[in-house]
Amino acid sequence: MSLSSMSSEDQSLLLARGCVVHFAAGTTLVGQGQASDALYFVLKGMARVDRVTRDTALTVAMLEPGEIFGEIAFLQDDAATANVIADSDVEVLALDKAAVDHLLRDSPAFAARFFHHLATVLSGRLRDTTAALPALLIEDIAQVAPIHGERTGVAAGDLPAGFVAEVERFKDTMFALNNALGRPSPPADAALRVAEACDGLNHALQDAARGSSDGGRAPGTYLLRETFPYLMLSRLFDRCYSKPRGYAGDYYTIHMLYEEKPEGDGRLGPLIDRWALSTKISEANRDRLSYVGDLMRELLARWTPDEPMPVTSLASGSARELTSLCEDGAAPNFFATCLDIDPEAAEFAAQRVHAQGVSGRFRFAVDNVVRLALGGGKIRLGPQNLIYSLGLTDYLQDKLVIRLLDWMHDVLLPGGVALIGNHDPGNPERALLEHVLDWSIIYRSADELRALFAQSKFGDAPVDVRMGGSGVQLFARCTKARPS
Repeated sequence: MSLSSMSSEDQSLLLARGCVVHFAAGTTLVGQGQASDALYFVLKGMARVDRVTRDTALTVAMLEPGEIFGEIAFLQDDAATANVIADSDVEVLALDKAAVDHLLRDSPAFAARFFHHLATVLSGRLRDTTAALPALLIEDIAQVAPIHGERTGVAAGDLPAGFVAEVERFKDTMFALNNALGRPSPPADAALRVAEACDGLNHALQDAARGSSDGGRAPGTYLLRETFPYLMLSRLFDRCYSKPRGYAGDYYTIHMLYEEKPEGDGRLGPLIDRWALSTKISEANRDRLSYVGDLMRELLARWTPDEPMPVTSLASGSARELTSLCEDGAAPNFFATCLDIDPEAAEFAAQRVHAQGVSGRFRFAVDNVVRLALGGGKIRLGPQNLIYSLGLTDYLQDKLVIRLLDWMHDVLLPGGVALIGNHDPGNPERALLEHVLDWSIIYRSADELRALFAQSKFGDAPVDVRMGGSGVQLFARCTKARPS
């Protein structure tokens, strides 16, 4: 419901009975949990809707001129379900409930039109909420497999003898080490022997996958079936496989990779977990911390305005690459908007920021990045100097990546930087991820990333593609051209 969707006569009826109120940026217009006896329309400026849980505020919507708020309290005589805060200086039309009720009683025809408009608003908001319900980073993506497929019908005799022998060698090593670790004098080289056995298993799977007619599914199925009791002792492998948030690379999985604290079940679990945390794909995720940190310091050194440099992270997860810049009491001159579809991820990151004492440098918002790129979503951004996505494009087909880049281009300031991260096809644990953990992503080369930028609104602007220290994670950045 908005004033613009109503007839001029209906607008005049409301304006005549309302009061125009001005609020400075940062002012709370409606407080969550507080009773409200008015209905409001935004006339000028922008307001944001923040829902507070466990002392953590998550932005769930933005209100533009013409939009309504306070309708739930108006209809149900109930407390407000969220904070509405002036995101800029705003002007609102406040309609006292008693005045509106009087108008509705006096004009049944207006009442019918009014409630029709109100029902349309609530229907639209319900549709947006429903679209954001999946606990996935993205929706309808073939690579995301929250339910494991059938894993039967593969026999050792159907697979290369060398591969089967390596699987048996791994099992024998794990069995022997588990027994040895229970003795009064456990072997000092247990961690090394576990790492060597895991390396041998991974290399054998990679070789078998290259020679497999089904791309590696059969050897991966056999390996998973035979080694499951050992591999799932690792806390990292167990989370990737079980996918508690709906997909393998959720915010807490990435947090575990950043923390590098081996954990697991039994005697072998922590040792297998240590190996899992040392793999190239794990290193690739940690590459993000140093690359974004260096880029942020570079951009901040060139940032001359007095106000904080605006930065946005898409599918932000734990936002560790930003929060690490604020450790030890540091407070660089930036303001970061962190967008994620998973409210648990946003709340986790927001609580860490609160503990660091730098909440004023961050805003955490819940929205679907893909829907934003396609023209939907609920969050609106002001001009940004850096907008990036590190773990999203690996799941998106080319056409969606191009639409996302178009959207990033539109949001950037002239001279601002867009950055996307993507894994290189040379990932040496690719078969392990795809055929054991059901963690499938879209791999792209440096040239393929440049081609995506070229097909977007960035056009022929130069694209700098760099490889992280792991040799697996690529970073592609492009600067929006300044007006000539």
